Amino acid sequence: MKNKIFITIFAFALLSISGCKKYFEDLEDSPNEPQKVNLPSLLSGSQGGIYAAFNANLARTSSIFTQQSAGVDRQYIAFDVYQITESDVDNDWANLYSGALFNLSDLIAKAKSENSPYYSGIGKTLKAMSLGLATDLWGDIPNSEAFQGVNNLSPKYDTQQQVYENIQILLNEAIVDFKTPKADTPTISTPKAEIMAKTPKAEAPIANTPKASIVSPKA
Repeated sequence: MKNKIFITIFAFALLSISGCKKYFEDLEDSPNEPQKVNLPSLLSGSQGGIYAAFNANLARTSSIFTQQSAGVDRQYIAFDVYQITESDVDNDWANLYSGALFNLSDLIAKAKSENSPYYSGIGKTLKAMSLGLATDLWGDIPNSEAFQGVNNLSPKYDTQQQVYENIQILLNEAIVDFKTPKADTPTISTPKAEIMAKTPKAEAPIANTPKASIVSPKA
């Protein structure tokens, strides 16, 4: 009799576990962490990271180092006397790479696969600007082997000279992308609502501006 009761309870427990697993299957995928995103979403995410990189902590810290402002509160008190450690830039580094550059690399690749040169041009322009900021701040940085995710968790550091040269390549390619006639790209996707994408004709000068300001230094 005891054996029958034990078997019954055990069978019920197995059915319960199986039922719970099936119940939670649909909850394993978070809607806040999509595996596939479209071009507008990638562009918006990139722009958020770029805005933070150019206008938040890095801008304030740089202004302190150049004595355009003074650090009088929190971590900026230490920065005011040039006391800065590696960990002080961890968040800025992660934001620029994870929030901007990684998304921009995905954007450029996706735009190419979807035959969308205007998105590609915007992505290359923004990537060039972001790389320029990173190398101006930190010198040698990961670039040529970066942005591969788990396929390469330890990319090499490119020299600043190499980064500047790659920036010029990106901007030259962006200008070509912006000049692509719509008639030559029947499946083209034209950005409309994004911050830096109102009309394709306006984008070539946008790419020319960082091209002129980021001049590769000669050894």
